Amino acid sequence: MTLGILIPEFPGQTHIFYLRQLEALEELGIVAEVVSTRRPIDLVNIHTTRTKWSQGAQYLLPPTGGAVVQTLLELLKSGPKKWLKYMRIVFAMKEISWRERIRILGFSIPGAHIAWLARKKGWKHLHVHSCANSAFIALAAHILSGVRYSLTLHGPLDDYGPVQREKWKHAEFAIVITQLLKKEVKKKLGKDVPKLLEVAPMGVDIENWKRSVPYQPWQGIGSFWIVSCGRLHPAKGHHWLIKATDELVSRGINAKLRIIGEDNTGSGYRYELEKLIDQRNLSKRIELLGAVDELCVKKELESCSVFSLASKSEPLGVAIMEAMAMAVPVVVTEAGGVAELVSPEQEGILVEAESATKLAIALERIARNPDLALQFGARGRVKVQKKFHIHRSAAMLGQCLMKISISEKSSRGYLLKENA
Repeated sequence: MTLGILIPEFPGQTHIFYLRQLEALEELGIVAEVVSTRRPIDLVNIHTTRTKWSQGAQYLLPPTGGAVVQTLLELLKSGPKKWLKYMRIVFAMKEISWRERIRILGFSIPGAHIAWLARKKGWKHLHVHSCANSAFIALAAHILSGVRYSLTLHGPLDDYGPVQREKWKHAEFAIVITQLLKKEVKKKLGKDVPKLLEVAPMGVDIENWKRSVPYQPWQGIGSFWIVSCGRLHPAKGHHWLIKATDELVSRGINAKLRIIGEDNTGSGYRYELEKLIDQRNLSKRIELLGAVDELCVKKELESCSVFSLASKSEPLGVAIMEAMAMAVPVVVTEAGGVAELVSPEQEGILVEAESATKLAIALERIARNPDLALQFGARGRVKVQKKFHIHRSAAMLGQCLMKISISEKSSRGYLLKENA
């Protein structure tokens, strides 16, 4: 099977999961090709070992001269009947303004571009790793040309904007990354949820994420190294972790912190964190490493004492999985779907979000209890190996594609039989 994968603004610093899934799909014999809306505004291509897909990606914007011609031809080919059908769907969207409806109507242009690419490249299906505007593009492509599509939901439904019902109603199937999200989708969308709705968490390549030397817990000598990994955005709560590190020092722990990630959204959060570090005189204890490649992340995890992430809410957490795969104990906030990844007091410690003191207390427990740190780390590696390896999500996508293919063949067979 040849498959199109639509990923907005690819490749971004948080897109490592998509790249791993592409590799796993290839191992399953599924030819997956990336199409994206546009390149990231501040392109930080840190995934140097996976440039195959980055270099081969097709971009909808800005369009090339040839693509413009083919897109217009595709629109003409679809004909007035399909134009009107898409218009009726868009103008029936009551929960948004007329201006917003006109904007969504404009997605028919990149939708026609997708339809042309699907025809040119022989894609049998388009899978969309977003339920925001990219899902509108897939919907338009489907209405105009009949190309089938599916969705993966990576976070709370509300994060992806209004008018979700139409996006989901026309999808062949959908995959969500946690049981919590599955309940949310069923509750909010009801009968508009595709009949085929599966759960498959994001995952890591367990063979690639393993230690070269055994994990060594802190024994009270030298620095108690904390590592965190997540884009620099207020939702990741790095300021709480900085405050918690300060509290650890006041509790007699020689704590130091390295934060991996960058503020490429222009929110100014890096400046806020730098200001906080200076205000607390922590410049010799806390480093903001920026966006780094996978090898650097592994190096940091292999040398740290504990991994911590203070997110206000985390759908699941690939960075947490990576730390667990490296047998590092984790101290993370419990909001969102993290509890499906980290069982309290089994692989790590879950704490309430937005509390530096509770975070510091949990981190101190890891520092003061080397045996507990070893147990958490070992259990974390086992859990990721069993339930959160990358082949699980790739296999689920492959299974869903096979199910709809079998269903389609069965329907054709029935129709042929009836016509005979």
